[in-house]
Amino acid sequence: TVEGWHTGKEWLDGGTLTERVNFAVGQVTDIDKPGVQSMIDRLRNYDAPVAPNDFVGEVLDFVGPIVPSEETLTTLNEFAAEEGDLIFSENEQDGEERVGRMMQLVVACPEYQFA
Repeated sequence: TVEGWHTGKEWLDGGTLTERVNFAVGQVTDIDKPGVQSMIDRLRNYDAPVAPNDFVGEVLDFVGPIVPSEETLTTLNEFAAEEGDLIFSENEQDGEERVGRMMQLVVACPEYQFA
């Protein structure tokens, strides 16, 4: 507008937030994309199984410098803990899909969307 570019959260409404979340999730949904595979490979290169909390920390690191709230971090850790340690040697596809699901949750969280 003639007022210039609005800053802060005032430009965001339900429709634009939904578009932002859908766009971000769409970028990490295809685990065959080179960028997503690069992130998966970083986790695959661990010498040992990746504990749920470490798994969440690594994915948070992948997506950028966001600081999740305690509630968000607890939710992500609980979700990761449901399936236990991340181990690629048992089933490569399952491990990759699990990383993709966690990335989807992280990019949909409020701290990512409002960063």
